[in-house]
Amino acid sequence: VQTCALPISQSTQTPWTSNINAAGYTLYGNNTIGGSLTLDSTSNIGKGSVIIQPGGGYVGIGSTAPDKTLEVNTGAGDNGIRISYNTSAGSATNYAQFIAGADGDLVITTVDSDGAVGHISLMPDGNVGIGDLAPVSRLSFGTYYDAPAHIHFYDGGATVRYGVGIRSSETQFFIPTTAHFSFNAGGDLQVSGTAELVRIQGDGKVGIGTTAPKSPLHKIGRASCRE
Repeated sequence: VQTCALPISQSTQTPWTSNINAAGYTLYGNNTIGGSLTLDSTSNIGKGSVIIQPGGGYVGIGSTAPDKTLEVNTGAGDNGIRISYNTSAGSATNYAQFIAGADGDLVITTVDSDGAVGHISLMPDGNVGIGDLAPVSRLSFGTYYDAPAHIHFYDGGATVRYGVGIRSSETQFFIPTTAHFSFNAGGDLQVSGTAELVRIQGDGKVGIGTTAPKSPLHKIGRASCRE
């Protein structure tokens, strides 16, 4: 393997004014112990577009002192990492980008050529936002509900979905008509019918103390009623 040693420091640089065929060559910093290799697209050697440190082979993009295998410093601007899909015409209107905020938050944004934009925000305090750039709860969907907004715990297609959602200012829990809601004791998921306190069938029948209600309200055991 051929090598080409280029001394790179704060006081020297080796500008390339024409295309260079670097096949089979290795670029070195100014020494093997403390000399970082800086690749810069400008004449400002202190800018440091890409830094490769000899200690551990750390790579910095926009960072002059990377301390991880890859560190990208976006600066104070709304910059970050973008992964794009280029069409045959060279357009990159379909992409995902990762942006770190000043508080250490991370926003993942997906964009398609139709103009649809989606956000997932991860905050340092553990809050997560889906469609919410500043979540103040453990999981927030922001104000997105007219579409409607919903979560599927199981999606077997139309009429075979289990989930919860908001539509027309109404919170809905939904299940197939052949399924049921179960409220159980025991502090964990139970085998169906175990430690069950209340059951609501998909047909609307409610059972208390029974797993097979036969009427709109079916109670097994004593009950009291006071006006």
